[in-house]
Amino acid sequence: MSCIDLRDKIEQVLKPLVEAEGFALADLHWRSESCGWVLRLILNHESRPITLSDCEKISRLVGKPLDSSDLIRHGYCLEVSSPGIKL
Repeated sequence: MSCIDLRDKIEQVLKPLVEAEGFALADLHWRSESCGWVLRLILNHESRPITLSDCEKISRLVGKPLDSSDLIRHGYCLEVSSPGIKL
């Protein structure tokens, strides 16, 4: 499976979970970096900034479903963040 196909399948699993908590999955990156494979979720919220607590909550929420989906068959680092400050 190509990285693009895997990224799309991961998004299909995670997007409904994230949206059910009131957030939008603004972006998802799946890539090999110097430290190994990284899955980076970028969250957004319609009416307020994303907090560290939000990132922790979503990280805990998606961890088990992602692992049980068996899409990623090797070690990876999960990062959850926001797109940053809007000016």
